[in-house]
Amino acid sequence: MNKTYLKNILRDIKKTKGKVFSIGVMVGLATMVIVALNLTGPSMRKSLKQSLDTYHHPDIIVKSTYPMDYEDKILLENDSDIEDISYIKTIDLMDGEKIIRLKSYDKNFSKIHLDKGDLIKNDKEIILDKTLEKYYKIDDTINLSYINDDQKENSKIRNTSFRIVGFFATSEKFMEDMRDISPLGKKEIEGFAFVNPENFASDKFNEINISYKNSTDMDKTSDEYISFIRDKKEKIEDDIYLRPKEVLKKIKTEANEKISDAEGDINEAEDKLTSTERDLLDAKKKLDDGFNKYETNKANFEKRIKNAENKLSKSKQKLEDGQIKLEDAKEKLATSKKEYESKIQETEKLLDDKLKELNAGKSQLEEKKLEIQNGLDKIDKTFSEQKEALVNQTGGDLSLSTAMPSEEEMKSKLDEQKAPLLSALKEIEAKETEINASFVEYNKGKADFEAKKQEGLTKIKAGQAEVDKNQREINQGWTKYYEGRDKLAFNKKDGKKKLEDAYKKLIKSKADYEKGLKEFDDKKLEAEEKIHDGKKKISDNKEALVKLRDPEYDVETIFDNQGIDTYYKNSLNMDSLSKVFPVFFYMVAMLVTLTTMQRYIQEQRLINGTLKSLGYANKMIAKRFYIYGLIPTVIGSIIGGILGRLIIVGVIFDAYSTGFEILHASYVNSITVIIASIILSSLLVSLTVFFTSKSTVNETPARLLMPLAPQGGTKILLERIRPIWKNLSFMQKITARNLFRYKSRMFMTIFGVAGCTALIFFGFAMIDSLKDTASIQQNELHNYKAVAILDEKASDTDRRNYQEKISSYEILEIKNNSANLEKDKINLDISVVVPKDSKKFKGFVNLRKDRKSPVDLEKAGAVLTENASKKLGIKVNDKIKIKLDDDLLEIKIGGIAENYVADYLYISKDYYENLSKRAIKVNANYIKGNPDQIIEKLENTDSVLAVINTGKAYASMDALLANLNLVIVVITLISSILASVVLYNITDINVSERKRELATIKVLGFYPKEVTSYIYREIFILTILGIVLGFGLGYIMFRYIIDLVAPRNIMLAYKLHPLSFIVSAAITLILSLIILIYVHRKLKKIDMAEAMSSGE
Repeated sequence: MNKTYLKNILRDIKKTKGKVFSIGVMVGLATMVIVALNLTGPSMRKSLKQSLDTYHHPDIIVKSTYPMDYEDKILLENDSDIEDISYIKTIDLMDGEKIIRLKSYDKNFSKIHLDKGDLIKNDKEIILDKTLEKYYKIDDTINLSYINDDQKENSKIRNTSFRIVGFFATSEKFMEDMRDISPLGKKEIEGFAFVNPENFASDKFNEINISYKNSTDMDKTSDEYISFIRDKKEKIEDDIYLRPKEVLKKIKTEANEKISDAEGDINEAEDKLTSTERDLLDAKKKLDDGFNKYETNKANFEKRIKNAENKLSKSKQKLEDGQIKLEDAKEKLATSKKEYESKIQETEKLLDDKLKELNAGKSQLEEKKLEIQNGLDKIDKTFSEQKEALVNQTGGDLSLSTAMPSEEEMKSKLDEQKAPLLSALKEIEAKETEINASFVEYNKGKADFEAKKQEGLTKIKAGQAEVDKNQREINQGWTKYYEGRDKLAFNKKDGKKKLEDAYKKLIKSKADYEKGLKEFDDKKLEAEEKIHDGKKKISDNKEALVKLRDPEYDVETIFDNQGIDTYYKNSLNMDSLSKVFPVFFYMVAMLVTLTTMQRYIQEQRLINGTLKSLGYANKMIAKRFYIYGLIPTVIGSIIGGILGRLIIVGVIFDAYSTGFEILHASYVNSITVIIASIILSSLLVSLTVFFTSKSTVNETPARLLMPLAPQGGTKILLERIRPIWKNLSFMQKITARNLFRYKSRMFMTIFGVAGCTALIFFGFAMIDSLKDTASIQQNELHNYKAVAILDEKASDTDRRNYQEKISSYEILEIKNNSANLEKDKINLDISVVVPKDSKKFKGFVNLRKDRKSPVDLEKAGAVLTENASKKLGIKVNDKIKIKLDDDLLEIKIGGIAENYVADYLYISKDYYENLSKRAIKVNANYIKGNPDQIIEKLENTDSVLAVINTGKAYASMDALLANLNLVIVVITLISSILASVVLYNITDINVSERKRELATIKVLGFYPKEVTSYIYREIFILTILGIVLGFGLGYIMFRYIIDLVAPRNIMLAYKLHPLSFIVSAAITLILSLIILIYVHRKLKKIDMAEAMSSGE
């Protein structure tokens, strides 16, 4: 292999970098998924193992509902393989409304990891579960109290007040949302705490932790360890099989002895309380007579006082009424006076204004008259001057002047000038007459006004005099009222003093009587209390003996801890996912890689023919294709593997570990998985290259140097359907022919798009399923909000008390038991529910099949939930055997019902009683209502053992499913990236293969948009077909994987939402449209001359 040979390969890679990049990205994404999913499960188990080792979690934990004693200790220590054993004492105490479980601290089996602060050093220090950190802080003092008086009386704890010195994480509560229920407090325990063992005065213990020598070097998540610890559990259960009955018998014997001793002391104190009581009765009678006489005198006095007060009150009321009326009169008078003064002012103002107006008018007339007179004087003067001038000119004889006017003419002209002024003068003289008349009228009006003003003033003074008179009379009345009031106050005070003196004498007599009575009552009360307490204790002890049940011993392995087991099962789910997703990713990647390599090899025909002509062997020619395909494959695999290990594994690990007490992430060695994935990717690509290059490599140089003949056109099926074909446009016919002409391209596009759509659709379908699971269970299937677990041995009084408290809620009485179903070596724990009223049961539990068909419990007899049915392979009409109340019952399954959380077997009352030959005993109630209020109401009810809030269980499940949700989101995101690469590659190949065709239609005059539309119309149709096919493939994958990833005791909902179809299709179409923009730009750059001359 020479340098030129390699240069040519590298030159090809550079020229087709888009194809090379897409191969690298697709293979890289597939490698990323396979590395991430294959590493996550083992890493989760490794982290689990290391966390449990750090916690010092024991192999076996033995718990009992009654304190254990030395007999249990001897039985359990009888195993030579035991390395360490620890005996833990516990007690549940209260802080406000919170229940906290105190445990004795043992450093060998602490099951804790200190999160903050220090470990305890003395009896007054305490460390708390870190979930309690939201309520407390280090150095706080926590003051705990007993749950009830019985616990306080029988408690063996020395201190209840502690200083907080630290917070810890614990493997006992490995899943944060999982909490035990306190048998005494009857509600969830808020958290754990450890104190010094010296605080517990009792020698008995509640928990035994055991670790074994042979398990030290075992992987706690291995099958070897699981088998080993299962054998140990069975041995312990066999050893303690008889202990419950032995413990109960011992407790009853000790209790009966105490009852006998107490009954002997009751009868001695009941005959000493009668003689003193008679003497006290006589004294009491005399005292009562004195009090009666006092009360009579007091009543008479109060009656007299009351009559006098009523009389004064009436007088006062009369005066107040008079004063009110007087005030009204004063107000009216003041109003009238104000109105009078206002009118006077207004009238005076009007008169003044009128006078001013008349005076102003008169002045104006006089001024105008003077002006007119001046004008007349001026005219006369002018006439005289003209006449005198004329006389001077004529020498005194006016008749001699012919050029000048005559005297008559001058007079006539003078009269004409004076006429307007004389007329105006007459008008002014007429107006003077009018003004003088107005002055007369004004003087008359003013005189009338003065007369009315005086008349109004007289009336106001008269009204004021009347008001003053009435005020004097009222003042005299008030004087008399105050005199009467003072006299009444004196009499009242004097009478009251006399009554008080009499009462003091009675009180003294009463005190003397009560002193004697108290001396008697104290002795009597003390005696009666002793008698009553003794009888109550005897009664309570007898009742408690009746209620006693066999102790329950619980032998727990690591995998009986729900949190640890759930986390372990989640890691196995990841292993299952690693077997499915990578296959699908590789299928899509290899499909597109196959097409890409096929196109590349076709483009290299001329070069291959040249190389063959130059004497290169077939192997050397084929090697070019392998190197071309493997370079991006190896690079993409390395990058994908590294990203999968560094990013995706961490994201998935953190998602699955959220809510669990994993101390730190510990990843398995990833080198082997990455190398294996690189080899796998290279092998698959090599196979792809082999199948695509085989025929080309074996062709002769002459054929290789010639372009491939274009594919012949044939009639398609649509052409034979004449009515449809005739109505298609020219472009539509071309599109139809092209789709069926290039079948390999068509199927490659459809399956490529289908694969990507399937992955995206699966992701959204899973997200919908995770959201729906708890919602459907809580809102559609189970309509109750709380479950009350009842004491079957409760007294009638306690039962009545419970019924009174719960009377305001709707309840369903049920018999509820746990049972184990086994088939084909598969064990499953289920809850067996027998409702007392099957008709009422329908309102609490909705039994249905396939989300629509109702299942009638009364007709079916027994109904098994779907998840249990699938896991055990049980069908309708199959028979199962279960053990209930020591009876082995063979039950015929009459129906399978939808259910998502936990596994149930519902049996009708009639069918159960027919099988067991006994009436059902109600031991639980389903309750509708506010769960917090229900728990608060029932937590101190003696007949209730526990109250379960179903909402918190669903909330815990939601938190668990949210972890899985993030994993699905990551896979969906990777699927979307893969989809974009696949769509890009498919479209790019489609364009590359048809450059000559596209150049031809450009030469024919097609515009750029029309060229794009020409090719994209086909891609769009194939994309739609691929999306539809992808829905089908995605649904198949969804139904297959949904059962693999479901957490323990949970069946995920199969319900699909229309939005999943819409969004997954929309993402594919949006990616397709984005690529369209790129294609459009690429099509505009096609060189028509070069493309037409190419050897396509």
